[in-house]
Amino acid sequence: MARAHLSDIELAALIIGAMTQDMGHRGVSNAFLVASSDPLAIKYNEQSVLEHMHCSLTFKLLSNESSSIFENSPT
Repeated sequence: MARAHLSDIELAALIIGAMTQDMGHRGVSNAFLVASSDPLAIKYNEQSVLEHMHCSLTFKLLSNESSSIFENSPT
């Protein structure tokens, strides 16, 4: 079983990553966003646009005090 090989923080990262991998996805590709000069493509310098957006939204969610799942976790 994989759980036997993962620390608590690794397991948390795996679950969070799985839950947020396509958060905010609009149903278009990176190439489309770049070709259409979408504001997201400009914001992320036309590099891995959707991946940067997913990551940014995830960090915003995790840093929001009202939804912080790490508030009481040990450091």
